[in-house]
Amino acid sequence: MKIGIDIDDTLTYAHELRLTYGQKFDYEKREGKSLKNPNGRDTTDIFDWDEETDLQLWWESLGKAEKENKPREFAKEVIHKLRNQGHTIYIISARDRKYFKNPYEESKEWLEKNQIEYDELIVECKQKGKYCKQIGIDVFLDDKEENCEALQNEGIKTFLFDNVFNHNIINKNIIRVYSFIQFYYEICALERKDY
Repeated sequence: MKIGIDIDDTLTYAHELRLTYGQKFDYEKREGKSLKNPNGRDTTDIFDWDEETDLQLWWESLGKAEKENKPREFAKEVIHKLRNQGHTIYIISARDRKYFKNPYEESKEWLEKNQIEYDELIVECKQKGKYCKQIGIDVFLDDKEENCEALQNEGIKTFLFDNVFNHNIINKNIIRVYSFIQFYYEICALERKDY
């Protein structure tokens, strides 16, 4: 199987960094009055900020923290096991130059530093559904509702990695997973059905 996996909030705990670094920034620069939804996905959802403030946070501190972010538990081991079983792993992210000087190289460095194996890395992918259909992805794991729906609409078996900001998503055709261990066994179940 060709398996696609997102990076931020799927391989990593990005939401927790956005919230904690955002609160530090908010208290130091904006008197701590901007928190509007701690369960939001992006900093502009979490805080009552404009895009300029969002970028200021990123380039002052959050971007550095993302480089040091650790992968989710068992991500490395599960991906290694899937590759050893003959699956092809595509790391596919929307990371772009708005937040990264070189999204490909910075993502590659993070994956290598954390020993996350993959066969192909794709960044700046804004239309994951169409792109994944084009390259023949069979299964995808993502955290974002719009991506999951776009992937599903292209006939790609889609898994939603559980996060506080996506608890409201209810779609019987998108399977919610709570860990990489569960994701591994979902892939095994698909194999038994000769997906």
